[in-house]
Amino acid sequence: MSQGQKTWAFISIFLCFVSFGLICTSIGTSEWFQTTQNTTNYTVVTDIGLWKICVSEIKQDGWTRKICTYRDLTESRDKTSSGFLQLRLDQCFVIFICLCAFIQLLTHLILLWSLPGCCKSMKKTHLFFIVSVTQLLAVLVGIIGCISFIALQDEIHKSDSSQQYTYQWSFILAWISIALCLLESGIFVVLVKVCFDNVFQSGKFNYYSM
Repeated sequence: MSQGQKTWAFISIFLCFVSFGLICTSIGTSEWFQTTQNTTNYTVVTDIGLWKICVSEIKQDGWTRKICTYRDLTESRDKTSSGFLQLRLDQCFVIFICLCAFIQLLTHLILLWSLPGCCKSMKKTHLFFIVSVTQLLAVLVGIIGCISFIALQDEIHKSDSSQQYTYQWSFILAWISIALCLLESGIFVVLVKVCFDNVFQSGKFNYYSM
C-alpha cells in the first residue's frame, strides 16, 4: 500500500475506536431523553437512559431530591395494547443499541487480530471488505435502535402536553457514533477498490504487503 493508503487506513481505524467510545458512553449514561414539568412549588426533571430513569424534584429554594430506578424491560405495568407496544419498543431500543456496540467491538477485534499477525493468511482486500460490511451492519442496527427510542418517546408522550421534552447528549453521541461507522465503512470500501486495482495492475494476486 502507498503512504496515502496507509494514512487513510490509520484514520479509519482511529475513527473505529472513537465511534466505539461514543456508543459505550451513550450506553453507560442516563442522558438520552429529558422531561421537565413545572408545578407551583417545584420542578420535576426526569432523565431517561438505557438502563435507568432518574427523577429530580427541584424546589424553589434550590433543594433537590433525586431518585433513580432501573427500567423494567421484562413486563409492562400497563396491560393495554399501548403498554405492550411501549414494552416492545423499549426492548428493541436496548437490544439494537447494545448490538451496535457489540458489532463495533467485533470489528475492532478483527482489525487488531488480522492486521499485525494475519497478513500472510488473509488478503487485506478481504479484511477491509469484512470490516466495511460489519461497520455498515452496525449503522443499520444503530439506526433501528435510535428510531425505536424516538417512537417509544412519541408513544409515551403523545397525549401529554403539560411537559417539555428534549433529547439529551447521550442520544446525540449515539447518532455521532453511527455516522462515524458509516464514514468508516465508506473509507474501507474505497480501500478495497484501491487494493484490487493494485493487485490487477501488478499481477500479484497474493497481495499481503502493507
